[in-house]
Amino acid sequence: MFSDENPFAVWIGANDRNSEGIYKFVGTAKLLTLDSSQWVPGEPDPLFAADDDCLELTRMDNYMLDDWWCSGFNGILCEADPV
Repeated sequence: MFSDENPFAVWIGANDRNSEGIYKFVGTAKLLTLDSSQWVPGEPDPLFAADDDCLELTRMDNYMLDDWWCSGFNGILCEADPV
């Protein structure tokens, strides 16, 4: 869920900093399997591959994935165990 404080995008906790194009979740190193239907059209963008390492869900692109600078300002999406 997106809040009004950050209406644009949220980090999902995965990046490809260790190996370009291989996205893993921070903390668990679990591999994230992706197909092209989950990406914003034109992403991941090879022109900025060296700088765009962290995955975000973007509201303006119908909650699809985008790779972006890890230093960008976004909200975060966390997973929690059911209570």
